[in-house]
Amino acid sequence: GGHVAADYSVMVWGLPVRVTGKQIKDHFDRLLDRSFAAGGGSKEGGGEEGAKGDPGPFDGVADVFLARADSNVLVQFDKRADLLRDRINLEAGLEAPDITEGEKRRRGARVEKVAAMIERLDQQIDGVDKTGVLNPVVGAFVIFNSQAAKIDALDKYVRKGGNGGLWGVIPPPHECLLDGKHRIKVWQAPEPSNIMWENLEASSMERGLRKLASSLATTLIVAVSFFAIVWGKSYNQAMVDNKGACSQVSFAGQCNSNLNWDAVTPHGCPGGESECPLRSAWLLTDPVEEFTVPLSIDTSTGEGVPVLL
Repeated sequence: GGHVAADYSVMVWGLPVRVTGKQIKDHFDRLLDRSFAAGGGSKEGGGEEGAKGDPGPFDGVADVFLARADSNVLVQFDKRADLLRDRINLEAGLEAPDITEGEKRRRGARVEKVAAMIERLDQQIDGVDKTGVLNPVVGAFVIFNSQAAKIDALDKYVRKGGNGGLWGVIPPPHECLLDGKHRIKVWQAPEPSNIMWENLEASSMERGLRKLASSLATTLIVAVSFFAIVWGKSYNQAMVDNKGACSQVSFAGQCNSNLNWDAVTPHGCPGGESECPLRSAWLLTDPVEEFTVPLSIDTSTGEGVPVLL
């Protein structure tokens, strides 16, 4: 109890696109056989088989699952359902008692066309491409009969150079080459529920480009946010530095001189009037007072309290 699928599995990359599950199984069985034999026998096997270094009934590969470039299977199933619905409707129309011979022939031709489309979709769903062969293999998940076999195979590649050293500069041991010529990469397999199956067919370059694009987008967002914060702080500091300008005589005088006291406004009119001159809205009766508003500063002396601050 307590074991999960990942405890018995590894994932394999860099496979030939037309590799078969049997080739992969035979490769790992031979690798384990040689590895176990070097240690004096099978790690879990027993009897004559263990003494000969044979993987034995409890070691070796149990199954191989090939991941193919067919991530659009769900879309194809939806298309197939629509086509099947169309075919059923067309075939039902052929049985109509009032259908003419010409219409019957046209409907029959459409039924054949839809049937051919369904057949092509079935081939795609089964992993068959336009050339009539299976879609390219992009990776594989190898399931072993025992944890010991899985650990031994993983150790061969991860710790003992099977994946190649120095980013692939150092070649792997010959026994780790698939069919004696293909370099492959073997890593611990994740749990099936943690795999995004539609992304398996993305190549290393495509994954790298996606990561680069997301990194650039993140950097751009951070940069824009940084400059926005810096600009906001600078603007706020400028407002703080200039807040005393409102109490300066020259600023108040300029503000007052730019006001058109005769302009009509609908706001703040006394007596409930709908419109009135700006002068009335400020309750100015003495023209001299125009020099002390709207900042309540006497521009002739600079005295007063700026009411807008």
